[in-house]
Amino acid sequence: MARFSVRRTILIDADRSAVYSQIRDFRGWKAWSPWLIAEPDCELSYSQDGRTYGWEGKIVGAGEMTVVDERINEYIDCELIFKKPFKSTNSSKLILTDAGGGTELTWTMEGSLPFFLFWMKDMMAKFVGSDYERGLKMLKERIEKGAVHSKVAFPGVVDFPGCRYVGIRNSCTMDRIGESMEADFSRLHQHGRNIAGLNLQGMLSIYHKWDFRTGTAEYTCAFIRGSSASEGSTPDGLTSGEIPAIRAYKVVHTGTYEHLGNAWASGMMHERGRCFRKDKSVDPFEVYENDPGRTAPEDLVTSIYFPAK
Repeated sequence: MARFSVRRTILIDADRSAVYSQIRDFRGWKAWSPWLIAEPDCELSYSQDGRTYGWEGKIVGAGEMTVVDERINEYIDCELIFKKPFKSTNSSKLILTDAGGGTELTWTMEGSLPFFLFWMKDMMAKFVGSDYERGLKMLKERIEKGAVHSKVAFPGVVDFPGCRYVGIRNSCTMDRIGESMEADFSRLHQHGRNIAGLNLQGMLSIYHKWDFRTGTAEYTCAFIRGSSASEGSTPDGLTSGEIPAIRAYKVVHTGTYEHLGNAWASGMMHERGRCFRKDKSVDPFEVYENDPGRTAPEDLVTSIYFPAK
């Protein structure tokens, strides 16, 4: 067996009892689970004593989690059994400590993969770690603000008409993607006068590379050019290009950009669930459907397109 270990931590502005009550109630996990958001209608079950909950779906597979040890307001120790798409038994623990006037919550997993998947050990740790980070962010928001501002819908395979764009291509480490893209969009807006004649009709981002092994990302932040825009020359410091007319698997996220990872992860889970076949010849991209300067964060709509065969 190939062993792997995951550990992620977040600081929540609430006392330990408030955090503990949220994580101990398995029926409440659906509101912040980084996996169930990809398949909201999957079948869930709960034991009468509240110590076990199970799931079964086309996208999330099947499994169950059981509390094997706990100490109120301090920790919950669970056995995590995966039944589909492959069988494995792992341990997961949620640990609460006082920190900074609030609660530091640490989520761990100790697990293993079947011997024939030994080569995925490091990748699995990074995937699960990314899932844990998304889940902890949603849990923090649920506790601190009373709701999670992240909803994902799946229109499925659609025809994207194609578009031309002008933007900034850049790369960074994955943990800096948010601040790096924000800085690039700010730079892009500073070019406003130089590109005003291009009949700009919205914004998008293209993700050229997303490498979990190296922890790096390469992307383009761009304005969409109107179909009637003249060619002209691309201003210094900018790049131009075109997304062709394609078929794509569409995922729509409503909520803060901080939670966009939920939509991307859900789309990748749907690909693994064979909802579509990825077309690797075109990079995936996201289109921002409303203006973040004029829209409440919880009402922001982003359409994500996974090119499909």
